[in-house]
Amino acid sequence: MTDSVVSSPEQSGEVPPLPAQGRASASFIALFILALFGSYVAIITPSVVSLALKIQQIDPDGKVGSLSLVLSVGALCAVIANPLFGKLSDRTTSRFGMRRPWMLAGLVGGGAGLALVAGATTTGMVLVGWCVAQTFFNALLAPLVAILPDQIPPRQRGVVGGLMGICYPVGLILGTWIAQRMATSAPRAMILAPMAVAAVTVLLLCVKLKDRRLEKADQEPWNLREFLRTFWFNPRRNPDFGWAVLSILLVSTAIMTFVTYQVYYLSDYLHIDEDRLPSLTFVLTLVVNGTSAATAVVSGWLADRFHRRKFYMVCAGLLAVAGFAVLIGTRSLPGMFTGATILGLGMGFFYSGHYTLPASVLPSEQDAAKDMGVVNIAVTLPSSLVPVYAPTLLDLGGDGSNYPAVFVSGIVLALLGIPAVRRIRGVS
Repeated sequence: MTDSVVSSPEQSGEVPPLPAQGRASASFIALFILALFGSYVAIITPSVVSLALKIQQIDPDGKVGSLSLVLSVGALCAVIANPLFGKLSDRTTSRFGMRRPWMLAGLVGGGAGLALVAGATTTGMVLVGWCVAQTFFNALLAPLVAILPDQIPPRQRGVVGGLMGICYPVGLILGTWIAQRMATSAPRAMILAPMAVAAVTVLLLCVKLKDRRLEKADQEPWNLREFLRTFWFNPRRNPDFGWAVLSILLVSTAIMTFVTYQVYYLSDYLHIDEDRLPSLTFVLTLVVNGTSAATAVVSGWLADRFHRRKFYMVCAGLLAVAGFAVLIGTRSLPGMFTGATILGLGMGFFYSGHYTLPASVLPSEQDAAKDMGVVNIAVTLPSSLVPVYAPTLLDLGGDGSNYPAVFVSGIVLALLGIPAVRRIRGVS
């Protein structure tokens, strides 16, 4: 049994499709999952926890607006960078492979961006650092996620997709634990320490990876039209992929209505004291993401066993609706944890399918990284969309803490995502 199922870097020419009987080894899958996990630890921890705490220290009076600005512009950088670097990876003819060079470059640049954030003393400095970090970490994530269609045969993608799904919640648990341990004693390390996890895990994968290699003779021409195609696919020619991306965008946006503002939800809506915020945020993160991690693994295994991809995304939408309904109907810590746990179940179903569902209906194997970059837009764009409209909903009523209105928007988005999933015909 080999560590991967495609050609090694020493072989020339375009890599052929995966053989039906091929299997990726457990050791290769483990390194792949660890690298994705480490990358998420580095990039998710600031976006969900550390940036909110950092901005609260710099600008306590304007924290909501400042956080919205930083997250929105940073997410816009991610939206542009992910498919762009995915396309560049698909065209790379380096003797080191198609994916490895961009993973290493993204790791270095992302670390530099986090260093700028850690040393920032103004919101503007945080903004610049976060934009650099988002740009380069997406240069890492785009080729990294493309390893799923590159190296994992279809019959293993449900399990591997479920493992990929838990990288986000488990990475967030570890990152939040680091943040709450260092928020007071070492605020810079709160942002930089997760980077060490990414560096070790990504480097291990880069050493082991038998990367695809593209010869210059097989490289497509590069012009303005091809550049613009980086950010687009034709939903008429590829309707299944289009519906998959739309459903992921809708359900992901619904989930982010809770994730983006969980720190301020605790402080402004439930009136938790500031000195309790880091520890309680960690407990909440542990409950939500621990639930979603366990659910993602089980549902990913079931998806492979019963060949049902769409069913679990529908479950994600329905559970998100139920979780938001509980959050709207309560204003207490026990009620919040109940609603958040239900939401965590929905997130688990979502994480088990948000890569495997579109990977099953890719328009082209040749543009795998670019097309998976479009999927990553659907996953990351909500980080930009929610901060744009959520402050208006929060201000309904005049006190800036109308979180039920924000959660109602989450219900609407989750419900819209369900019929989008059902329109996919290529998978069951």
